[in-house]
Amino acid sequence: MEMVTVSCPSCGFNKSVPRSAIPAGATHVNCPRCKTRFAWEASSAAASPVPPAPPRPAAAPSVAPGIPVRKPAPPKPEPAGNEMVGVEELFRLAWDTFKQRWGTLLGLFLLTPLMALIPAGIFFGACHLLASALPASRTVLLAVGGIGAVTMALVAYSWGFGALICATVDDEADLRRALAEGKRLLWPYVWVSTLLGIIIGGGFLLAVIPGIIFSVWFFFAPLILFAEGTGGMDAVLKSREYVRGHWFDVFVRLLIIWGLSGLLGLIPVVGPIVSILLAPFVMLVQALIYRDLRRVKGDVPYPCGSRDKAVWVGIGIMGYVVVLGVGGYLVAKSPLLQMLKQGKAGAGLMVPVPANPGGEAGTISFGDGPSGNRPSSPESVSAALADQELADCMLYVYALDYTGTVKVNGEERYVIKGERSMNYNYTGSAGLKRGENTVTVDYQTLPDTPLREIKIKLYRYDWDAKQEHLIGEWSLNDEGGSRSYTVQVE
Repeated sequence: MEMVTVSCPSCGFNKSVPRSAIPAGATHVNCPRCKTRFAWEASSAAASPVPPAPPRPAAAPSVAPGIPVRKPAPPKPEPAGNEMVGVEELFRLAWDTFKQRWGTLLGLFLLTPLMALIPAGIFFGACHLLASALPASRTVLLAVGGIGAVTMALVAYSWGFGALICATVDDEADLRRALAEGKRLLWPYVWVSTLLGIIIGGGFLLAVIPGIIFSVWFFFAPLILFAEGTGGMDAVLKSREYVRGHWFDVFVRLLIIWGLSGLLGLIPVVGPIVSILLAPFVMLVQALIYRDLRRVKGDVPYPCGSRDKAVWVGIGIMGYVVVLGVGGYLVAKSPLLQMLKQGKAGAGLMVPVPANPGGEAGTISFGDGPSGNRPSSPESVSAALADQELADCMLYVYALDYTGTVKVNGEERYVIKGERSMNYNYTGSAGLKRGENTVTVDYQTLPDTPLREIKIKLYRYDWDAKQEHLIGEWSLNDEGGSRSYTVQVE
């Protein structure tokens, strides 16, 4: 009975079936594993192999008398079965390749940052010059220049780095051919890199260890794109199948080459230069690891259904969601945020906000109502406070279009910077003591500012009840001078 083998081009699944079981005139096949429908021709089906006839022994070459015959070197034995090439042999092969192709590889490596920086710099410089000529649109032009420059740099860098990957996996690719392939596969490479960023980044955010595992599993996805033409999540999943069963071997080899590169970079003066020059060699080692995995594993089948792809993207996204959720919860529960909500700041908090020309300057809430509805306290006030209540006394300063300083018992508590049309709000410890305390305000108005005002408030804050208990408040809106207020604490 004649048997034929049908292979799925998407996932690599194959099955041998009797030719008589295939319907006459069949043109398409549905893969039972990945559900892909692909074209099939009966004439292209591979029949079961027939054992070949034993080869005839080669005739001995004719040699002229008296000329010695050089015996060929015996072939170097390759690792058998599923064994990977050793680290020493891996480095030797990479170095032999690097010596032959160093010009192309190093040229692409040095060209890549230039491709990214030069166009981006020219674009941003043009936007900056245009912003200088059009000051009214300066903010918009600089924003467009920054965003555009970063986008151009990322796209150009992806093009150049993709070309470098192409040159490492294709020994026949010169500079021109590598750049052409990098351009042709630019957006597929960007997409693969984005997927890796989501999955591996999410793995690191989940608990670091998953990120390390994912990094090795999916490391060869960009190489698969340029070597086999398989992109997207198919390249990611196929990389995992190549590494399956050899994760630790791959991890050790990558760790060694990265560690050696890092150590070389630590050498004073020449280290960074040597590390840059040998960066293409590091990429060659990575490419040879990938080739070795292909030799060991062959054309591996891999799961490529929609569910298989969605699972890994979902795991990556989950890492980001978990970290954002935990981070948001910690920020919401942080003591600093609670202090800011309650208005407490031991070292003081200054918040400048734009003034509202259409409303009352300096309208703020003091105690139970707005300060504009309550007159200033006398220049001398008193309060009976327990020790803890004394420590909870706070000083609040509001200033609009003034410069100056506020002091308590001669100690400077706040400097009013006096930026036009900006409200300055400060809350900090009052620093009161038992007995007589003096609050001194030295101030000077800015010219042509009709909405000027300074407000000073001393109060005790009850942290349990979250209530303010006013001790004294004062308001100033004249040209300037120096004012002192006395607070007697009993």
